[in-house]
This record gives sequence, structure tokens and C-alpha cells, in this order.
Amino acid sequence: SISGRSIKTNIVVHNGDTAVLGGLVRDSERVSETKVPLLGDVPVLGWLFRSHRVEKDKINLVIFLTPKILRNKEDSQQHLAKKTNQRIDWIKKNFDGRDPYGKTIDTLPRSADASDELDTAGIKTNRAPQSYTNKRNQKNGKKKQ
Repeated sequence: SISGRSIKTNIVVHNGDTAVLGGLVRDSERVSETKVPLLGDVPVLGWLFRSHRVEKDKINLVIFLTPKILRNKEDSQQHLAKKTNQRIDWIKKNFDGRDPYGKTIDTLPRSADASDELDTAGIKTNRAPQSYTNKRNQKNGKKKQ
């Protein structure tokens, strides 16, 4: 089942400071019964052959927000590169190079235009060196760009 929780607020926070949003609490209780077949259903003596268990869960969701004001394109590109590299490194370390769904992470840009933007932003890519791609393109009859 899919469930959702939401929180709505207005806050004022300085650049780089952290705001903590809390209060999203969910309580749940499960009651289960186990018994020996037939003997657990016998009146009066049945309680000797069955047990009840109550499980209580309390989940408290706390959200930490740290705003980062990006004043120009260079700040934006540097921040994007830093966060993207951190995410890629985290996935490689914790999931053996696969995302939580088992798909291998793709650190290559999807298009040539995107690769130029990623290079200027400082994001690590796993593509072949330019000298290799130039040789391959010349071999296939494509012009060097």
C-alpha cells in the first residue's frame, strides 16, 4: 500500500543554516495470535495452547532542510557537479554501482550537448578520451569536430 504524509510551513532560514521540520508521527499496532491447531480452539483449556502478541510501532519523520542560495550560473554548475559526484560516489560505495532498483548507474551524459555542460560543471564522466573518439570517428568516415 502507498501512503503519504505532508507538512506545510513557512520558515525563514539564512543561507547554509539548517531548519528542522518534525511532528510527522505515525503510530501502528498489530495484534497476532498463534495457536496449536484444534487444541487452541478448545474452550477453557485453549488458552494453554495459544498466545497473543501485540506489536507497537512509532515512526517519527523529521525533515532537515539546508538551503543553498545559488547567485549565478557558475555557483549553480559547481553545486550541481559537487552534489552529482557525491551521489554517484555514494551509490557506487553502497550499491556496487547500482541504483536501489538494481539498474547500473549511468554516469555518461545522454547527448553531446549535455556532455559539454557536464565537463564545464566538473562532473566526473566515464567516457572515452577525446583522442580515442577522434580516431574512431576518422576510421568510420566522420569529420573531426
